[in-house]
Amino acid sequence: MGNSLIETYKEIWHRFIGRKPEITVVRQCIIFPSRPLSIEQKLEILLKLWGLRSLRAARCHYLYSEMLFKRNTFWTVTNALVSVFILFLVNAPWIFDVEILNKSLTHESANYIYKFFSGISGAALVITALYQYIRRFEANAYEHKHAGSEYSNLHRKIERYLISDEVTKEQIHLINNIYSHLTKNYPLVPKEIWRGAEVSSVAKEIEELEKDAFN
Repeated sequence: MGNSLIETYKEIWHRFIGRKPEITVVRQCIIFPSRPLSIEQKLEILLKLWGLRSLRAARCHYLYSEMLFKRNTFWTVTNALVSVFILFLVNAPWIFDVEILNKSLTHESANYIYKFFSGISGAALVITALYQYIRRFEANAYEHKHAGSEYSNLHRKIERYLISDEVTKEQIHLINNIYSHLTKNYPLVPKEIWRGAEVSSVAKEIEELEKDAFN
């Protein structure tokens, strides 16, 4: 009875749409909700979910890595400019000469202004350099880039399993161990990246698959 209904569905779809669709495991649950899933089908659904989650994680880590590289470049350039300005002040104190800066200033006032700008510039350089060192932009960027590469490798491994003849419990166990290792040993990405528009399509696909498979 079930096979005849499937064939009827394919024939109707082919007649009105123009092509025969592939009835996936999840779509089969929607069309025939009373039809129980086999263990192999359940494993396939689980593997697809992990594949989408690893794809989402890879994209998020790559995006955040790129963002951190840009931040590191910004602060490196900022520190370089401040350093050049300080060297200029140290080696060209004549720019604060009374005759050049303002004829109404005394030598004491000009000297005070020179020391003020020198001190402010030095403090700014220390603060920006310390901030860049504490935040570890470059090191974190490489770490997230490596995490993205590992999640991409996991996604490709899952894709190879999905096109094989069958999904086994051993494969599920292996993927579970790899996924657990990655989540424990790599840092998380910020929420704005994880929920960002760049990965919204994958997040929506994960949500729909979870809803159709387990609700």
